[in-house]
Amino acid sequence: MLLILGAVLLGCLVGALHLVPPAALPWVDRLMAAGLAVLLFSMGVSIGANPEVVGNLPALGLKSALLAAGAVLGSVLVAWLLQQRRGR
Repeated sequence: MLLILGAVLLGCLVGALHLVPPAALPWVDRLMAAGLAVLLFSMGVSIGANPEVVGNLPALGLKSALLAAGAVLGSVLVAWLLQQRRGR
């Protein structure tokens, strides 16, 4: 978790100090979108490959599934909104 927090903070610092040339910013946006897609895909593969999780899906219930789906959708929505805001 510390690695993730450190990466986010480092990215914020790089952005705040304008260390990325403006011409490279569209590529940074594409890289962010691709990275998010890979992250979500790999999470899905990890969950689907875990027989314990798949076997317990009925016991987890609809509420848990909705919570997980809400977290994923919320993450995608916030990333999309930030991307749209950056484009202005």
